[in-house]
Amino acid sequence: MDLHLDILLNLPNVTVFSCYQKEGLTILQLDFLNDKVSCNYCGKSTDDLHQIRMN
Repeated sequence: MDLHLDILLNLPNVTVFSCYQKEGLTILQLDFLNDKVSCNYCGKSTDDLHQIRMN
């Protein structure tokens, strides 16, 4: 956990698991603090990842 990145990102119920740089990119690995979350797309409670987006 990186407390400074957690505060900077200000994402509810999410903590930064790791952070590293690769080929000019900054990669953040995040971890949910809750066992399950509500999916933004289907609205159901889930513990599975439904989608990954690269921005």
